[in-house]
Amino acid sequence: MTVEWRRSQVVRVRQMRRMVEYAAMAPSTHNTQPWKFIFGAIGQDEIRVWADRTRWLPVADPDLREMHLSVGCALENLVVAAEHFGLRAMVQYFPHPVQEDYVACVRLQEGGGVSQVRSALFDAIPARRTEYEPYDGRPIPEDVLARLRRVLVESDVRVIFFMSLEVRQMIERLVVRADALQFADPAFRAELSGCIGRGAYGAPWLLAKLGQMAIAWLDLGESAGRRDSEVLMSSPQVAIVATTEDTSRARVHAGQAFERLHLMATVCGISLQPMNQVVQVAALRASLLPAVAPE
Repeated sequence: MTVEWRRSQVVRVRQMRRMVEYAAMAPSTHNTQPWKFIFGAIGQDEIRVWADRTRWLPVADPDLREMHLSVGCALENLVVAAEHFGLRAMVQYFPHPVQEDYVACVRLQEGGGVSQVRSALFDAIPARRTEYEPYDGRPIPEDVLARLRRVLVESDVRVIFFMSLEVRQMIERLVVRADALQFADPAFRAELSGCIGRGAYGAPWLLAKLGQMAIAWLDLGESAGRRDSEVLMSSPQVAIVATTEDTSRARVHAGQAFERLHLMATVCGISLQPMNQVVQVAALRASLLPAVAPE
């Protein structure tokens, strides 16, 4: 009995390690990966998900919004992987009243299955990529849009899809303005250059160091704005992720919804690029409200 129990625990720990590996493949703001995973005690089949403030970007993300979005993406991958391994994942959000960086406790039970909303997503986790190139402008078929919408189930998260040129032009103006404001700020450039110097975008060491120097000393807002404008205006579809309330839990839910959307887009052969600079600039954030207001 003892030998069997120990064997089952070894198997479970291996499963949980694999789940964490898949969780860590999630996207994050500037690829900072601001998360930590802690296993429960022996016999407690649980994974505790923490925000890692040592990877927080206080200039770009002063209210921790994007840190919680990033952790939400990792949490979603964790749940997708758990279901793939035949486990039921029960998530308790912000389980400690004082430790606010303790984001979620994921308890695992045998006998689970792949839920309808997460079916077909597991293999997309290692295949998912954030694309930075302009799009070819081909329209997204309605049946594919329907598949994307079906994975959005959070009651406190709305994802609004836009095709109209008018809305894209409005968002494009805000994105270009946000790029200009951010890159004109030496503190923002210093923070971003630190990310690049640490290889956050996968560049080789020398290129990363050259990029770090360029970002730190040059105002690249105009070139960034041109690039983002080209990407946005070439896209056939724009979507805004919004929450019904501005709480840490809602932000984590938004991260989960976004990651599920990104994984389904990968399954459908669609590229996706987040543009979060408008939300990062407080002076521009309210300008998005008309686009997300209920009809």
